[in-house]
Amino acid sequence: MNFETLKSVILVILIMFSLLLTVALWNYQPESERIEDDNYVEDSELAGAEAQLSDIIEPSQIIFHDSSSYTAYEENNEDAGVYELMRDWTIYDLQTPQSQQNTEEEDDDAPAYPEANEMVELAFSTPLPAQVISDIFSLEGEGSYTTSARFDRLFFIIDDANSEIEVRFISTSGDRVMSGFLRNESDIEKLTDEFDNQANKQPMYLFQQDWERRIFLPFDNVEVPIEVVSLNRFPFLPLKNVLFPDPFVVRESQTSSGSQRLSDSFRSVNISKDGKLMEFVNPIDGYSTMNTYEVLTDSINFVNDHRGWTDTYNIMDLSGSENTITYQMYYNQLPIYNGAGLASIDIRYAEEQVAGYNRPLVELESQFPADEREMDTLASGEDLEFFIQQSRRFSTDNIEDINVGYTLTPREEGLDVVYELSPSWFVKVNGSWQQVDTDEKS
Repeated sequence: MNFETLKSVILVILIMFSLLLTVALWNYQPESERIEDDNYVEDSELAGAEAQLSDIIEPSQIIFHDSSSYTAYEENNEDAGVYELMRDWTIYDLQTPQSQQNTEEEDDDAPAYPEANEMVELAFSTPLPAQVISDIFSLEGEGSYTTSARFDRLFFIIDDANSEIEVRFISTSGDRVMSGFLRNESDIEKLTDEFDNQANKQPMYLFQQDWERRIFLPFDNVEVPIEVVSLNRFPFLPLKNVLFPDPFVVRESQTSSGSQRLSDSFRSVNISKDGKLMEFVNPIDGYSTMNTYEVLTDSINFVNDHRGWTDTYNIMDLSGSENTITYQMYYNQLPIYNGAGLASIDIRYAEEQVAGYNRPLVELESQFPADEREMDTLASGEDLEFFIQQSRRFSTDNIEDINVGYTLTPREEGLDVVYELSPSWFVKVNGSWQQVDTDEKS
């Protein structure tokens, strides 16, 4: 082999080696990129839970009617237990009265609240779409009901002369009624047992004797535990990965107020200076009204996707016209009304996309065992009603509802980790819950 031939062979080998290197480079994926992708998947979930629709819909009150007297359980966990039983019941032949099936207008002749001698009444915090009935109960039989209807009251009407119990769903105005029946012997037996059981029940009365407003208050003082909790922050990274399509292009900056701002030039998140609260904005052109069931189910699925139920939340407010929903944080089966944004999840939709998402970046953790809790005594319903009547701050005509709830405040000034849940009376005025301090001068 002469020298020229040898050079040609070497050249061919070098060309082949170059081609192999090129192919290898084309197919090479850096290990760091795989790690980033894995971290993205792992860090798109919080340490919370997933929820079913029936988990976040609970009655705000359960009232037992016996002729002209009313009772309710003293402990809110008793209400929760009764409602848990009800969720296993079957309703037969649920339907909308024929006179209301073909009209969207209010019917002045529609049945008002029932006046049976014996019945159980459930009140809900906000009008709910009729579709949720099948999520809460099992439905059987040949029923036909209007899915556009909404209800915020549920009645189980007991009649010893019948072998079935009528179930009636009514809206606040009383114009939309759906009715069905309990027929399973075991369901009826459980309901009548709860009705007849007087243990742990307290007498109630109607605020202002107003049958239409239906605000039931206790005759006696109310004993509620004071809770001491810590607010444990969780990392924002999972939410960043969820809220931004490409989290790697998100820029971070600090506002003049000290809060943190994250933006991808279109969407943005503001995180409060103390890192406990976030506000997400996704500016979407256009607006179309969603039905309330869509807002409800879509929002639950959205929070489920990143396991965002980091505490116990129940639905508090739902609007189809504004495409908004509010989930209120609950503790000891009581809502936390006054939490400076730390006790609610607010979601807004536009064009069926999440356009706003405000929520706390902390979860509550109890600091003391149940047997070491201090108890607080709240005013009786009658004392509360007298205070409201004498108050210049409230008008009895404007009050929409009254409930016991918690305030969430730092236990000591300057300490932003340990908080106190203090019970108080609250009144609902123009859709907003306001604290009532019966010790202040009216």
